[in-house]
Amino acid sequence: MKLNIVEIMNATKHRYPFLLVDKVLEVESSQYCKAVKNVTMNEMHFMGHFPECPIMPGVLLIETAAQTVAIASSFDEQEQEKDNEIPALLKVDEVKFYSPVIPGDVLIIEVENIRKHKFISLYKFKITCEGKMVCSGQLTFGRVSKDKIYN
Repeated sequence: MKLNIVEIMNATKHRYPFLLVDKVLEVESSQYCKAVKNVTMNEMHFMGHFPECPIMPGVLLIETAAQTVAIASSFDEQEQEKDNEIPALLKVDEVKFYSPVIPGDVLIIEVENIRKHKFISLYKFKITCEGKMVCSGQLTFGRVSKDKIYN
């Protein structure tokens, strides 16, 4: 299944300026998702990172992968958001950065569920640009009660 930007916004609560996924090329429930991020010079982080040599911060590459997981998870009935819970990134492991990402790059983000136990899921991810690996790693997700956050 493919998703356009309107369908992506229906699948996640992220919004501009923090919605980092532009298009979904393929999604198979919470098992696999392949998405696109178009990197453009008008993104706010490039004003300070770094003006003379703009490079997308690594933490935003990880966030792009995390948002791709969130989109995939929204299609799993067991992962459907409950009124009192939100999906949460619990752990980041084995992240490697292979080359810088600059304005004009088109990123392909692939996430795959490699283990699930109750409401905790482990995903591996890779991000490529023009067939070349730019980032990879693992993300652990779970559900967190809003009561634990706001009380």
